[in-house]
Amino acid sequence: MTSRMTNSAAPEPPERLARRRCTGSGHPRVGWAGRWPTLAAVALAGLAGVACARSEPGGEPEDAGVARALSPEHAAQVLARVGDRSITLGQYAAALERMDPFERMRYQTEDRRQALLDEMINVELLSREAERRGLDRRPETVELVRQFRRDEVLARLRGSLPGPSSLPAAEVSQYYQEHRAEFFEPELRRVAEVVVDDPALARELVRQAAAASPERWLELVRKYAPQAASPPGDKASPAPGAAVPGDLGYLAAQAPQPNDPVPAAVRDAAFAIASAGEVYPSPVAAGGRQHVVRLVEVREARQRSLAEVDTLIRGRLLDAREAQARRELLEQLRATTTIEVEPAALDRGALPSSAAGAGAP
Repeated sequence: MTSRMTNSAAPEPPERLARRRCTGSGHPRVGWAGRWPTLAAVALAGLAGVACARSEPGGEPEDAGVARALSPEHAAQVLARVGDRSITLGQYAAALERMDPFERMRYQTEDRRQALLDEMINVELLSREAERRGLDRRPETVELVRQFRRDEVLARLRGSLPGPSSLPAAEVSQYYQEHRAEFFEPELRRVAEVVVDDPALARELVRQAAAASPERWLELVRKYAPQAASPPGDKASPAPGAAVPGDLGYLAAQAPQPNDPVPAAVRDAAFAIASAGEVYPSPVAAGGRQHVVRLVEVREARQRSLAEVDTLIRGRLLDAREAQARRELLEQLRATTTIEVEPAALDRGALPSSAAGAGAP
């Protein structure tokens, strides 16, 4: 008997579904809900097989692994027919399987399961309409499908790698020992300042700030540099209230980049101050202005422990394994595929001006 689907529990809008992501085996994994934009795009490319997995000649359908968890009879059971195509229980189970466990829990009720099936039907309908309009033969659609296939191959490659917790502790430890310098944190100093234009005023501020309490420092900042200390609780201020008025943040002795906004003279002055709470004994001239520099806090240099960077190292090791696996796969494919390159076709004169770059030399 054929029944009409109802929307007693309407599915989430695609833009909300798009924000959901699933994880598995320690690697990012996109579930049915999280893949809605991709599924819709590929449906428009006429690939109904993404939503309702179909077999390639001589191969297995995408949901074969999940279907094997069911009996063949159950997996082949038809849940819905859309024209001449069918959505089976095996394909539906595959859609659920691709979800994060927490996401899957949302589909335990009959209403929610019907809503998911309705989404699968919608994708199939869009796919059929795309085919009717010939959209699957458009060059941009063919390119979209090619990119999707590439992404699927790489996603499966990532999925074949071990999870972070599966990496041997000895390998993680060895990486740590070989890269200890990367996990060394230099001394950092938290610095605050008041910036004025008048040198005489700057000298007076140095005198007042020399023995100032944090409360007195706040008063000076509010009076002479109000832009660096907005009124308490003023959430609409362009300069939200900071824990340290006039705060420059934590500075290292060396600027992290050449165009660092903190003047070198201010940085040098901060590392010349003996103790937290003290002020550099004279105004620091930089950029045509006068900086009154106060040392707020000192974080001593330290070596981060292996336990602190364990997760970071495991991520790096997995990235390296993925890159190696990708290189090996491409080398294998290149070795078994005839590739002919026509260098002359890349000549700048043969390209449209927009592709070659209008400003290129």
